[in-house]
Amino acid sequence: MYCKVCFDAGKPEEVFTSHSVKNEFGMVTCVTLLSHNCELCGCIGHTPRYCPAPSRPKMFCAFCRDLGKEHTDHNMWENGLISCWELMNTGCTNCGEMGHTPKYCTADPPKFCPVCRDAGNDYDHDLMENGIVVCEYLLSLECPNCGELGHTRKYCTKPPPKFCPFCKQSGKPYDHDLKEDEVVVCKELLANECTKCGNMGHTPKHCTFPSKKERLQRAKDGEKLGDLLEEAIKNASAPRSKNKGLKKYVRVL
Repeated sequence: MYCKVCFDAGKPEEVFTSHSVKNEFGMVTCVTLLSHNCELCGCIGHTPRYCPAPSRPKMFCAFCRDLGKEHTDHNMWENGLISCWELMNTGCTNCGEMGHTPKYCTADPPKFCPVCRDAGNDYDHDLMENGIVVCEYLLSLECPNCGELGHTRKYCTKPPPKFCPFCKQSGKPYDHDLKEDEVVVCKELLANECTKCGNMGHTPKHCTFPSKKERLQRAKDGEKLGDLLEEAIKNASAPRSKNKGLKKYVRVL
């Protein structure tokens, strides 16, 4: 014989193997089950799974569930009113009233200024009203792009200032363009002699003149001497302070 009720209840082996749940007539004979109170109806002699009473709808509280708490022992609403004590004791961070969250708040949202927040200032005020900036902090800011007050570089409508990276790197005034229509216009760069080829107007980083290693490799690969000389002459025809590019090229060959 075997009694599953006693087995599930953790009774000793000699207990759950000494009898069955029911006798041959279908009547409950297990003492453990006969003394058990049903959690659904409160009567003894059966479990909720076999309860003859009409089943009640399961209770559910979404607010408690989202908090990670038990939410099946009560409903969130009853007859259109909040019945969850957790929610009733919750203060809204938008309006300060109890009984709801900001998601369902009907009050106007609080004032907020992203510029002051990013600057570490008090930001419980509006940034703009009717499309006009009203934030005093932003109105006092000078745009580093155009020098005007009331906006940042990100929202400046003026074209960016001229900028020459070559002069900046050289420690010279760089408030001018480096190129115009892909042509170098910076006087400092135009007067600069490339230490690789001897030509003017560029740096070794942007030099197209083949290096010594490249020239040797191309000669080894069987390129004609005339083609290499033609390329050397072409490079040597550019403005230069010392006409040494061609000499170096021929000397290597």
